Amino acid sequence: MVITSFPINCYVLVHRLYCDLQRHFIPFRVVCSEGGRYALMNLITGDTKECHISRLRPFYYDDEETPRQTAMRDSQQWDDDFIITHAGEKFRRKELKFKVKWLNHDETLATWEPYSSLRLNSKLHEYCKAHKMKSIIPK
Repeated sequence: MVITSFPINCYVLVHRLYCDLQRHFIPFRVVCSEGGRYALMNLITGDTKECHISRLRPFYYDDEETPRQTAMRDSQQWDDDFIITHAGEKFRRKELKFKVKWLNHDETLATWEPYSSLRLNSKLHEYCKAHKMKSIIPK
């Protein structure tokens, strides 16, 4: 069955071919359409891109996981839940790391992340305020 249109605000999978010719589908939300061209919103970044209907497939999901959670899991990007601890001196930011517990994941899957990748994160700012490290929060 060939689908000839997708309603606005529905979720679709976008077909991508990688160098190794493996097929991969990434979920997006339909923003608008004109003819066979669709404007799609990336569920992780919020960016929009245009795509032809021939590259789209319907995205079906259940109530246990939102489309955004699916997109983040499939792209191996997770929302942070809270900062557990840190290692290093606040005066040496290049060496400073934080142990992050990820949302909807067990604490055993927590990872150490460098300050540079978390410096604009609100959870890090909360942690820094609570641990007398306000000086490393960017202005």
